[in-house]
Amino acid sequence: ENAFDASHIPLWQKYLAAFGFPVTDGVMKLSRTPWATLSLALVTTLTSIVFFTDYTHSVETYGFIPEEFDRMGGLTFLTCFFVHGGWMHLLGNMYFLVAFGRSVEDRIGPWNLLALLALATVGGGALTLVLDPQGDIPHIGASGGISGVLLLYALLFPGRKLVFMFAAHIARPMMVR
Repeated sequence: ENAFDASHIPLWQKYLAAFGFPVTDGVMKLSRTPWATLSLALVTTLTSIVFFTDYTHSVETYGFIPEEFDRMGGLTFLTCFFVHGGWMHLLGNMYFLVAFGRSVEDRIGPWNLLALLALATVGGGALTLVLDPQGDIPHIGASGGISGVLLLYALLFPGRKLVFMFAAHIARPMMVR
């Protein structure tokens, strides 16, 4: 089932798949507008753009540093979500947030999605703290929170097909699901 005819997939999705971004095979019908997912993606993008203007200060101030986990009263467990290492880091995280967060939000509701993201973000920081308590390198990005969304997506939608480009042989990349 992995190799298949991808002629039904829109061109823009094929481009995303060619760069390793998974896309869904089929139309996803949502029962409501995913306002929490879209709002959080917008706020995170705008915040990151502001942080890019004084990048070093932003990372040092809002990044999560394990050896200083109680900085800002522990808020860096959450503020690190809004700081990204560059445009590709930001775009990749926001893609995964929007692509998978919409369906998760549709299933569990906007407030539960935001709680999930906060819990997974804090959990990612806590795991970092346990594994490297003397770490002095700031950890930034939304990956901890988004990994929680991806996990719940996989649990809620185990039969949903995802498509991406597999290039085991450069001359013959193929779409796989």
